[in-house]
Amino acid sequence: MGILSPQRNHSVDDSTHFTNTRVLIDPRVIAEVERKKPIGVNRTSWVNLLLQRAIASEPEPLARD
Repeated sequence: MGILSPQRNHSVDDSTHFTNTRVLIDPRVIAEVERKKPIGVNRTSWVNLLLQRAIASEPEPLARD
C-alpha cells in the first residue's frame, strides 16, 4: 500500500521516507534562492527541485576498489 504525496498527487512506494530536516544555508544563497524562485512556488519545493537538478547533473562517482 502506497501513500499519497500531497505535492505530486501520485502513489509513493512504501520504502520512500519523508524526513523533516533543517540545514543551515548561507544567507547569500537564500537571497538568491528567493530572488530566482518562481511566483507561486514555496521555498521548500523550490530548494528541493534545485537540489534534485544539482544531484542529477553530477557525474556518478568512480567505483572504488
